[in-house]
Amino acid sequence: MIWVPSFDWVDYVDVMNKLSIVATITSILFSTPAFADKLSLAQLSEYLNKMTTAQSRFHQTNADGSKDTGDIYIQRPGRIRFEYDPPNSALVLAVSNTLSVFDPKGDGMPQNYPLDKTPLGLVLAKRVDLENARMVVGHHYDGTATILSVQDPDHPERGRMDFYFTGPEIDLRQWALFNESGERTIFVLDDLQLGGKIRSSLFNVSLEIMQRTQRD
Repeated sequence: MIWVPSFDWVDYVDVMNKLSIVATITSILFSTPAFADKLSLAQLSEYLNKMTTAQSRFHQTNADGSKDTGDIYIQRPGRIRFEYDPPNSALVLAVSNTLSVFDPKGDGMPQNYPLDKTPLGLVLAKRVDLENARMVVGHHYDGTATILSVQDPDHPERGRMDFYFTGPEIDLRQWALFNESGERTIFVLDDLQLGGKIRSSLFNVSLEIMQRTQRD
């Protein structure tokens, strides 16, 4: 595991926006039947704790209006992969409490961040307990979805991440990343499929480094 001692969340948010990594969108919710009640934190925790593997196509709208597509793979606890379609070869891997961001314009080596310092670390944790998590700073219902807001309460300048869940059969539909100036990157899932086998090689950072450095 590569450890980055000087973690800069503002820089992390900028990188994620620039590389089209993490985001949310609201429009998909209007195609989903409304659910009249807010999902509780206990219900959301149970949903995440029961999730072992999941995958989906995604559509992303960046803060500058540009768009990207790709595939997302989740293997709880602690693993996630954002793989972008060509010509964007950006890649994000979370493995062993490290979030590795591969810049398509870089030298093949990733930028690394501690996963547990990010909102993604909260939902990928081995045991999710949203009722007692300090990073949960908001929990409300907007008429179509239950929105879970996650942010470091000691460092609000580092940005916020909003997760959108629909019911009554709980489904994670989207999330949004806001930087300190309020700019939003939008990420929406086509249809998150739970369960199924995911190749372990998809979460191999060393393999990605080797392939990318050889390619360059």
